[in-house]
Amino acid sequence: MSKQAEHEGVDLFRFAQIVENQLAGTPAIIQGAANGAWRVPGSDNLFVIGGAARHPDRGVVVVDFDGNIVHGQAYPSVREYAPLYTGIFTSRPDVQAAFHAHTPYLMAFSTAHRPLRNTHISLPRFGVRKEIPVTRYSARDDGSPLLETLRDYPDIPGVLHGNHGIFAFGDSITEAATRVKFFEAAAQLEAIAEQLGGAKLLPDDAYDDIQRAIRKSGAISHFK
Repeated sequence: MSKQAEHEGVDLFRFAQIVENQLAGTPAIIQGAANGAWRVPGSDNLFVIGGAARHPDRGVVVVDFDGNIVHGQAYPSVREYAPLYTGIFTSRPDVQAAFHAHTPYLMAFSTAHRPLRNTHISLPRFGVRKEIPVTRYSARDDGSPLLETLRDYPDIPGVLHGNHGIFAFGDSITEAATRVKFFEAAAQLEAIAEQLGGAKLLPDDAYDDIQRAIRKSGAISHFK
């Protein structure tokens, strides 16, 4: 039985269903093993977490920052990787949702401990000022590398977890998963460009220039 059915006026069961439905829709955006978490609105220590693939006995659960299950029934793997999301939400109070995926090029960058640099014009549209950084390695039950790195990058829209994969952020699971899609494409382009003599960095003022053009045109920035 759930310890808590409501938090600050938020129906946890209903919100958990929203998160589960968005997670179930992410395979249409990005392929591969994935999971995600979404901060409970109005809470500073609760989030809903689960895998992208639906399983009869593996639904989403509400977890607090101490790893306690507040709503739903946890399974071993979610208990293992929940601390990674705790590290994200603890270090970045502005992040509402995070999505983690094992896509080939982003996994390659994380394995090489190589940041994803601003070499393609789309990245500044998604909030990347210079690069998406890489954390040091840690097991999935240790969120401290994410916490450490993200404290040094207060507005980055994603981070590579060393020797693991990508975490991208957004106001919803769907938005965060969409960013993974574009980051994966940028990683693939940079890897190909390296074989053609090297990927060239965008100018230092590219972020401000691109954001200015977006505001002037009334287009969508993809990042707030």
